[in-house]
Amino acid sequence: MSPLVPTMPFVILSSYFALRSSPAFNDYLVRSKLFGTVLHDWYILRAMHRSTKRNTLIFMAAVFILTFAFVPIPPASVPFALAVSLFSFGFILQLPVVEDPVPRAGEPTRSAAKLKPAFAG
Repeated sequence: MSPLVPTMPFVILSSYFALRSSPAFNDYLVRSKLFGTVLHDWYILRAMHRSTKRNTLIFMAAVFILTFAFVPIPPASVPFALAVSLFSFGFILQLPVVEDPVPRAGEPTRSAAKLKPAFAG
């Protein structure tokens, strides 16, 4: 069965603990192409870009539909699976949104080196 919980809460939690136990690993997460932008948005803005939110919701919907269509789920588990799915969608929908930036010519991109996580002690 596919995962029923969004990945980003676990990435943010991993970064939280990595910051305390392995700053090098946290730097790797923050600088990665896959997670860096989302972690930056979370640390600095406590929000998600509109395009990231849209893509996440589309991907989640596709995975849930495919899971419910092709994976034999025991009938007793269907209400739980639907509840977790709806909770996951609700979690993503309730996150604040920031508009996607329009890059300007000659303007530097976000630098992970400038990040100061809100939860850093």
